[in-house]
Amino acid sequence: MALITCTECGTEVSTSAKACPKCGASPKAMGKQKKQIGRTGKIVIGAIALGMAALAITAQNAPVPVQTEAEAMAERLNLLRIKSGMAAAVALKRSLRNPDSVTYEMIRSNEDGSLICILYRAQNGFGGMNRGNMAFIDDEPTDSRSVWNKRCAQAQLYDITSEATRMMARVGS
Repeated sequence: MALITCTECGTEVSTSAKACPKCGASPKAMGKQKKQIGRTGKIVIGAIALGMAALAITAQNAPVPVQTEAEAMAERLNLLRIKSGMAAAVALKRSLRNPDSVTYEMIRSNEDGSLICILYRAQNGFGGMNRGNMAFIDDEPTDSRSVWNKRCAQAQLYDITSEATRMMARVGS
């Protein structure tokens, strides 16, 4: 006859008892003793705890990437180019006969966003699609072929097509 501890009241009870003499707990309830963690389990838990502590310490000591002034300036200029390109594309779209028909083939900008060159397709008054180009110089639009050839066609400009169209889609323009 072995003794077990009643899980309800903590009294030691014989394994052959039909119920706990102190609290009356059934044999099923008395048999539900908490399992003890063995030596191997304690080692595994300790190893996991040590690993997590080491990971936390290395994460705290990891160097934080620092943005240099030049990188910050380049990021600001890029954002300025994208915003200028988006504003020019929105202005072009509003000037069209059927604004919903426009597709932008190319939106390019100079270094500071003061020149935006847009190559686009849009529906004409007869329902056909025309290809056109527009240059925005300091926010002033021109569709002059000579200005396009001089300022946009041969110039080394930043392609901002995907960024500007993505931003327009986000704001619903």
